Amino acid sequence: IFPVWHYDKIGIKKDDIKLSDITLSGRNGATLSDRDLLAIYGAGYEFILTNVHFDGVKRRAIYAKDLWDSSITSCRFTWCGLSNVNHHAILLDTADSFGINSNAIKITNCHFEANSTGDIWLRNGANQINIVGNKFEGSSNDINYNCLPVIQIDDNCANINMNSNSFIMFQRDKTVPFIYDGASGTNIIGNSFISSTDQVGNYAIQTKTMSNLLATNIIGNTFFLDGGNGVYPLNIDSDSWKLFPDIAIILVSFLYFSKSSWKKRKNDGCGTQ
Repeated sequence: IFPVWHYDKIGIKKDDIKLSDITLSGRNGATLSDRDLLAIYGAGYEFILTNVHFDGVKRRAIYAKDLWDSSITSCRFTWCGLSNVNHHAILLDTADSFGINSNAIKITNCHFEANSTGDIWLRNGANQINIVGNKFEGSSNDINYNCLPVIQIDDNCANINMNSNSFIMFQRDKTVPFIYDGASGTNIIGNSFISSTDQVGNYAIQTKTMSNLLATNIIGNTFFLDGGNGVYPLNIDSDSWKLFPDIAIILVSFLYFSKSSWKKRKNDGCGTQ
């Protein structure tokens, strides 16, 4: 099943579309579809996805352009992006001709697992995105496919909130962070990061904050990591300070448990320059 909603011929957006309690699969025996499972283009507001299982596709589970005031709740995303093209399970993007950013979207209580390239990609100005109460496990771990950050937030995005998620770090490429955050106004609060071995994973969070509203809060997260070999909680790109030395503000407070030393480390502070 490959539903597609889009603008009508005069550019009027659809609204109040609901999809629930269904499985969308790209599997046909051993063959996987090379189409997106769900393409949403200009669907407007109140696009509601509830209890949908997206499974087995070479491309994306959801490709949304110009989507706003919508929610993705209690859905499962498994075995998506099974190709060497960079396909996260969810891509929130901007409509080419209308140029409206995807915004005001909630992704809550979902389960992401074994998605080959990554789980969520926000790009082209996506903003006001809330990622809350989800579980992320085992993505960007397949040696046969490209490895990107499990959550990729491009530099021109803004107002991204990630709260109360469980992040289990298995990305195989030792140079790739679990979360790449280039947005302004990001809140990463009360999440749990776990790695079972220092043979996979890199930084849990790499933040860049390269725009004009430089405020990033990384507060109250717990990192239980197999320390050493490059598996660490946080990497702040030094270019943030060089380009905007007067307004770059990053608030950091977290608990770091390193299994290599079995010591609890606490880091509370405010970085300003």
